Amino acid sequence: MIRRARHVRLVQELLRHSPVVAILGARPVGKTTLARQLVAARRSASAWFDLEDPADVARLAEPGLALGPLTTRKNCGRSPLSIADHPGGFRSGWRGEGDLLPAGAASPCPRSSHPSILLSHMNPNQTGGAIVPKLVYPSSDGEPMADNDSNRERMVNSASALREAFRRRGEMAYASTDLFVYPIEGEPWTRNAPDVLVAPGCEQKLRESFKYWEEPGTVQFAGEFLSVRKRETFESDEIQERIEFYRTKLATRELFIYQPLDIAIDSGFHFHFLRIGGDGRYHEVRPNSDGWFASEVLALEIRPADGGIEFRDPASGEVYLSAESRAEREVERAERAEQRVAELERELERLRKRESPE
Repeated sequence: MIRRARHVRLVQELLRHSPVVAILGARPVGKTTLARQLVAARRSASAWFDLEDPADVARLAEPGLALGPLTTRKNCGRSPLSIADHPGGFRSGWRGEGDLLPAGAASPCPRSSHPSILLSHMNPNQTGGAIVPKLVYPSSDGEPMADNDSNRERMVNSASALREAFRRRGEMAYASTDLFVYPIEGEPWTRNAPDVLVAPGCEQKLRESFKYWEEPGTVQFAGEFLSVRKRETFESDEIQERIEFYRTKLATRELFIYQPLDIAIDSGFHFHFLRIGGDGRYHEVRPNSDGWFASEVLALEIRPADGGIEFRDPASGEVYLSAESRAEREVERAERAEQRVAELERELERLRKRESPE
């Protein structure tokens, strides 16, 4: 049995916000396993109903009596108690106060090897017993930002340098890192969390997630720092599927793939810079003679480095630094100034001794 601790944590978090969470997915991706793990993790009483079992269906003829503080329904897609026409409604006579966790494969869902989770808000007293879903777009999946410090540092440094470049150039663009991006309203399962993303024309402000239908722009530049621990490579099927998602779902014009060779930040890397061409497909962009790549989206030059991606103004040659790098340079500048002052003081003292009478 596959343990899905991350998914269990996510469902538990969603149930704190809503009494209804639906687990959707094709057969057999693990919906029932996930539901059973969730029930096992709860301390309160639970009730389990299999809607392919006639006995369980008969018990639900009186849902007000049958439903306990937590109800898990398996195969709800085959029952009149199911989410029938996503996202239309989940109908039953239930008016309880507990949580409801339906799991089924008949509702529309993405083709995935993992179950999808749909959060619904409802007020049965206002809807005549109908649970009317209101889709919620989670801001987290319970996974860490990165699986090692080196990649985390690369992500933060790259996004920080981009924000500095836009600030210095007076351009409106949103630069962030590891944020859920939802391109399609009504499909919270269609999402990605780019390690680095840029949405030109969008305000630089705090967001829980980036929803295309709420913004004046879309993610036109993005990047991925691959995981050494997971042995991700540019050629692997999973990464190629991820690249295809950027092309077909996010319509991201430029994408970089940074593949570290080991955990250490100075262990070396492979780098690919892709741009959508006139045929609608990604093509490799070749670097200039000095090793920098020209980004049409950013109107900047980019170059991979041990600590992340560097960004340079093609006209002035100025390299925009991350906040950490700028702070380090200020410290170095202050240290050099202190050393110079100390040298001058020593020279002044030497001159005083030479000019003073014996």
